[in-house]
Amino acid sequence: MSTYNHNVTLLVADPEQGMKYVHSVCGTHTITDPDFIKFETDNFLIDDARKLESLLMSSGIQSGLVVVVSVQNIRQEAQNALLKILEELPPDTKIFIIIPNAGLLLPTLLSRMSVINMQKQINIDYATEFLNKSVIERLEFLQNLHKQDDFIKQINELTDSMLEFCKNDIACVSKISTLKKYLSMSVGPIKPALEELAFLCYNAKN
Repeated sequence: MSTYNHNVTLLVADPEQGMKYVHSVCGTHTITDPDFIKFETDNFLIDDARKLESLLMSSGIQSGLVVVVSVQNIRQEAQNALLKILEELPPDTKIFIIIPNAGLLLPTLLSRMSVINMQKQINIDYATEFLNKSVIERLEFLQNLHKQDDFIKQINELTDSMLEFCKNDIACVSKISTLKKYLSMSVGPIKPALEELAFLCYNAKN
């Protein structure tokens, strides 16, 4: 049976949205505040969980500690480590996890927190515009996207739009979800996955 912690909140939002919410409920904090810890990364790995645990330990047991973990993706083994951290939080510590998609989290982790979805309604225009390109144009678009600093954020936005566009095609949804997770992690060869996404979307269009 899971233990629900009312001091742990999941914010399904982009980093800016999430931080605005944190400031609205906890006041304005800066990185120099002794009672505020912010941990931000694209891919939250097991080493990041250990770093976070170390930060919490070094902060000591403080009254009213506020912790913000802002990530784009989180690996399964890191989620298990984060679950242990959440279970051992002091009762007066508040932790906010900012992530673009709650579906990236394990059910056991989700059960430990309240969830606030701040994402806007997904618009299929992004997918439609992409699908109207030729396959070569799509590949070029995706390759240019991969060069951007915010690649993970943009590929999540594109694949979310694709998922909405193809929501009635179970096979397509399954494949796009798999590709989205792989591309978000950025842990292997990217080019084959981008090519597969471009051709898959071509099939979905036709």
